[in-house]
Amino acid sequence: MNTKFLLSSDNNNRNELLKKKIIHYYIANGDATIADLGREMDLSIPTVTKLVAELQDDGYILDFGKQETNGGRKPNIYGLNPASGYFVGVDMLKDKLNIAAIDFKGDKVQLEENIPYQLENTPASLEQFCKIIDDFIVSLPVEQNKILAIGVNITGRVNPASGYSYSIFYFEEKPLAQILEERLQTKVFIENDSRAMTYGEYMKGVVQGEKNILFVNMAWGLGLGIIIDGNLYYGKSGFSGEFGHFCMFENEVLC
Repeated sequence: MNTKFLLSSDNNNRNELLKKKIIHYYIANGDATIADLGREMDLSIPTVTKLVAELQDDGYILDFGKQETNGGRKPNIYGLNPASGYFVGVDMLKDKLNIAAIDFKGDKVQLEENIPYQLENTPASLEQFCKIIDDFIVSLPVEQNKILAIGVNITGRVNPASGYSYSIFYFEEKPLAQILEERLQTKVFIENDSRAMTYGEYMKGVVQGEKNILFVNMAWGLGLGIIIDGNLYYGKSGFSGEFGHFCMFENEVLC
């Protein structure tokens, strides 16, 4: 199965970018016909048919057969193959972790909440963090090579494009995302927790039809997530939303 285009941040390849957009459309809207995709993406039917066929060959999309209609030719319905890959999400809090696995359609496979964990800005705490994720992945009823990526929510100043966390676990010049990938042997993406919550509410939560959103996260710190025209807003520095965050450790304050 070709997973490279899914996990790559290179958007210069038009076909790969369009395939990502097709998958995103199915995630956001559910099953649809070729004509639905063509209208939404402003593409010709032959182009969409070709892209969908390639995604079928890769195992990401399934053909669910003819759609029931009142008359005329019945179009085929296509949708995501839930077993084509899995994702793990990790929510890091000060004294616990929440970890979940979802299938390719976004349905929950396994959830573990309130896993005891003491967040400290030390290499030992980072190693414990990785060990807990390792144990969770081993417990999943799927083959580990089908875990396509791990997403980690981290409080503070996080730049997901570069993979750096500047508030927590910033021990060396190597990006934290790369450190986690090498330790967990799986592609890792990191994101600020407030921005991740914002996008979660936008995609699957209380937000209904809105494209411009402010989300305030009041927990053991204070953070803000911003969505403008359906896209997360990062600002010039990449840290947009960190307007009043603080987190306390035993002998230090990280702002």
